[in-house]
Amino acid sequence: MRLLSKYNKKEWKIAARKLDSIQTEWEELIEKSTNEQINEWSKDIANMASHNAYHTGQIIYIRKHNGWWN
Repeated sequence: MRLLSKYNKKEWKIAARKLDSIQTEWEELIEKSTNEQINEWSKDIANMASHNAYHTGQIIYIRKHNGWWN
């Protein structure tokens, strides 16, 4: 894993597509879920949402800080 190094455009697109695919799977699972399932998973859903928001912020900060953000 590369820390604080710039991905080339192809690598970045692959990583972004993979993340989008995972997020889409979660979205589809939740849309098909019952209220009981959502209540059961609510803490996990909240943790994932805040976790993803935190790391998205880190990615944006690092990319902007290093001039890698268009």
